[in-house]
Amino acid sequence: MKPVLALGILLSLLAIPSFGQTPSGPDLSRLPDTNEARTRFLTAVVTANWNSAVKFPETYLSGTGGRVQVSVDRQEDFFYVRFLRERDGDFPLVSPGNTIVQRNFQRNGDLIQAKIFLSDDPTCYVRLYPQAERTRADIVLYGAVVRQNVLLGQLFYYQLRDHLGKILAAAGGSLDWTDFFRAPGGAPSGAVRFGQSLASGRLIAGGPGFRLLSSLTYDDAVEKFLSGSGRVLGASELSSVPSLPFADDRDPRRTAAYKPFPRYESGKGLPVAAAAAAVHASSLEYPDDVFAAFLTDGSASRRILLIPGFDTEGAFGIRAYDPSTRQAVSWREIVEERPQASVRLVRVPAPLT
Repeated sequence: MKPVLALGILLSLLAIPSFGQTPSGPDLSRLPDTNEARTRFLTAVVTANWNSAVKFPETYLSGTGGRVQVSVDRQEDFFYVRFLRERDGDFPLVSPGNTIVQRNFQRNGDLIQAKIFLSDDPTCYVRLYPQAERTRADIVLYGAVVRQNVLLGQLFYYQLRDHLGKILAAAGGSLDWTDFFRAPGGAPSGAVRFGQSLASGRLIAGGPGFRLLSSLTYDDAVEKFLSGSGRVLGASELSSVPSLPFADDRDPRRTAAYKPFPRYESGKGLPVAAAAAAVHASSLEYPDDVFAAFLTDGSASRRILLIPGFDTEGAFGIRAYDPSTRQAVSWREIVEERPQASVRLVRVPAPLT
């Protein structure tokens, strides 16, 4: 499938409540999960003696949510029990409801943690880890740790039997889940409408949307973009960041030590890994805006247009578009390819055409 067509399909499905409208809360019990497989194979591989657990053969279980692949992956001093949902005939590592249980190979298979992913982005997950006779949970959205050290009521391996929705309801507390999950429906935001026009080729030549793409193609500096002929009224550089801990996970199977959220440095911006969290936080306040990302990696530079929104199932996502090639791209792949890059973000009111 061509990238532009793929972007068109994705953006045509997006729906965001318009400004001032209260979004409907999600039904967390309907989230995709692998809890049936976690329950079925709990004693066979999650709590089993490490000698037998590492030899567990690749297994498949068909349940109410489709097929789940259960397997064990060993690397260095750890081994990982993986519960992966089938998606289009494949079993990707990162997908909503997929679970990675980390065990210590050198310490008799001690249980270290479990990650249950909340989206196709590896930086969105709930983390569970043992705490004596209970379980603690952290909730991480695009690397920002929005909840930490939440004490749950069951032993770690028993907690794994619960559905993801039940775990999130217990761990989220006062967290407003409409920041990440919403009920289907609602009027599309200005950002989504612009994305639909962009993907379908309905931008008017010489119109504001066309001029925005042209500016991003040729203006290689934020200052030039904000003052050039193609500037958009109301555009401004994003300098505020979440006041939260940050997990910069380079390996999706593990969890990096939390650090303070990176500061936004004048003239430099943020580390590229932190950009999605900043965009997510800002888009909740400005749902009609898109974000121009100016990446710098040594002498190399690149501009990407980021379009945040909610899909038809009510899950938040960030689409990316390369204005110079006029194609959809993967922001996560860009982050993984350029881990040392910095990015400056400009919030732009989405043009109507």
